[in-house]
Amino acid sequence: MKVVHVNTSDINGGAAIAAHRLHKSLLKINVDSRMVVMKKDSDEKEVIKAKNNKFERHILSRVRVLIKKIILSRA
Repeated sequence: MKVVHVNTSDINGGAAIAAHRLHKSLLKINVDSRMVVMKKDSDEKEVIKAKNNKFERHILSRVRVLIKKIILSRA
């Protein structure tokens, strides 16, 4: 299984810390886990900083909006 966590940051803020803990836990059980973030503060190779261009910022923004809609529709 491959998992990608999309977040604004990797270790700063509550959501980032939660996503990072999940990411690390998945790695411990040999799941291929990566984080794609706009602001990278860790030195981990599995955490990938999105390039600072309009296309990637647009895609990450759209993914976040889509995830919020899915979560809210289930509430």
